[in-house]
Amino acid sequence: MKYTSLFIFIMLFLTSCAQKKDEVVVYAPKKESIKEKKVEEKIILKNEPKVQSAFEAPKPKTIALVYAIKNIGKYSVESHNVIKTYLSAAKNNYIFKVYDIENESAQNYDTILDQLLEDKIENVIFLITDRYIDSLAENEKINNFKSYFPIINKDALTNKTNIKNLIFGGISYKKQFSTILNQLENKDNIFEIYDDKSISIILHEKLGMSINTYYRSIKINGKNPNYEKVLNRYRDLNQSSVILNTSIVKSSIILSQLRANDIIPHEIYSTQINYSPLIFVLSQNEDREGVKIANSIQKLPKEIDSIYNLIGTDIRYNWVNYSTLIGLEYFFNQSNLIFNNE
Repeated sequence: MKYTSLFIFIMLFLTSCAQKKDEVVVYAPKKESIKEKKVEEKIILKNEPKVQSAFEAPKPKTIALVYAIKNIGKYSVESHNVIKTYLSAAKNNYIFKVYDIENESAQNYDTILDQLLEDKIENVIFLITDRYIDSLAENEKINNFKSYFPIINKDALTNKTNIKNLIFGGISYKKQFSTILNQLENKDNIFEIYDDKSISIILHEKLGMSINTYYRSIKINGKNPNYEKVLNRYRDLNQSSVILNTSIVKSSIILSQLRANDIIPHEIYSTQINYSPLIFVLSQNEDREGVKIANSIQKLPKEIDSIYNLIGTDIRYNWVNYSTLIGLEYFFNQSNLIFNNE
């Protein structure tokens, strides 16, 4: 019966999407830093039968997605798909607009804020990095919108005052490291392993700001490092507490090399960077023994999870997609709960 209900729900969703054909795509004239503006507008007929669902929005909304393609890349497409799927299932009128500012800069942010005001946008999802977040947050024009930042954490701001309309959905690595450090059983022999990639260096720096006890860092450089040689320099990795600040691929190699060289840590921890099903593909069961990974993604309702799985969009493990979805839910329902679930 449960599977039948799920099948009916999915069919209703697909039928609803198929009926909503009132979509217009308009390319506006180029304006300074804004490469292109795509307007997508959908109107729901008033006499359309109302079907209750977790996606239902209480009133019409104007929503914009702003990104800089040269900084964000493929994540812009993924977030766009998340938004379109959510809005296609909403039973209210909405206007959804997409703005590509090409490059992140204070000037481009100022220009796009003017355009958003001109287009009478209320809610904005800024899919941007934190490089110029201070200049954007301090621009008075941004106070005219409710703004959501899927991949920026509030800790990135220098000045955290007067940000009432700014919502930050980025991972708090500070909190994840705090949780990990509290869980460590062997605090007298702590190792961190990181590499020369930007995200790894960021995590290395955040760990340094979070930890108040002695620990050692092992940096693995280059595209094809000699893992065996590097790890064997530190034989006291045995029975140590290890924090992995490396990507899923390198972490899997490190786990394999530790076991291959008879180095058995007491415990191994990592942050959200390694929260991915790929770890089960790239490593063996014996390699993962004692590994624990911090995760801030909450469980979503099965119907929503199933719909996104149906279109091939990962919201279980992909933080950008998950965070974008949470921002939409906040805009529509003004709730900090996840689809009315804790």
